[in-house]
This record gives sequence, C-alpha cells and structure tokens, in this order.
Amino acid sequence: MSILTHLNESKKKHSIYFRQIVLITGYRDEELPKLVGQQIRQMRKGITLQDLAYQIGMEKSNLSVIENGKSNPQLLTYARIASALGTTLSNLLVIDFNFTAFNEAPVKYVPRKHG
Repeated sequence: MSILTHLNESKKKHSIYFRQIVLITGYRDEELPKLVGQQIRQMRKGITLQDLAYQIGMEKSNLSVIENGKSNPQLLTYARIASALGTTLSNLLVIDFNFTAFNEAPVKYVPRKHG
C-alpha cells in the first residue's frame, strides 16, 4: 500500500497526522505566514479585526493581509500583535509547522524591495 493510499484511508481518523505529512511533502514558503495568520485569527476570538488593528497602530486592511498569510511582517509587528492579544510572541508562534521540512526545502531567495 502506498503512503498516499494509506493517508487517504486514514485521513478522517488521523487528520492531524495527515496535515503534518502534507506540510512535510508540500512545503512552500507561503505556508508559515499562512499558519501564523490563522493562529492570530484564532487567538483574537471576541476582538474585531478593526479593534486589534487600532490597538497595534495598524490599518485594518494591513492586519487582514497578515491574517490571510499574504504578508510576512517584521518580528516587531508579531510582537505587537501578541501583546495586544494578551499573549507572548512564543505563544503566538506555537503552530503546526514542520520546521525540519522547512530547513530541508530548497531555498529560493527573493530580495525584498524597500522603498
């Protein structure tokens, strides 16, 4: 039985295991910001996007982009978000991500334009 067949059969029973395998085999640079964004959205339950944006001095639209994983903000921004949510930066970054696969994936360097 191939690993994909096995995963398809046990997907419902072992959704966490399946998700970890997908992260290992389907790694993309976009995965990490997307997972952190999901974590932010989950942690701000009961707080509107607008209220959180106001607390950290950011436009609502910019915070939305972060939550949707379309942006890779500075660490300081994540620290401000964590503080406004009443948590720590380390708690904000507790996500289901395989950092070993992240390290093994080929790196594609794209310089950031500052302007």
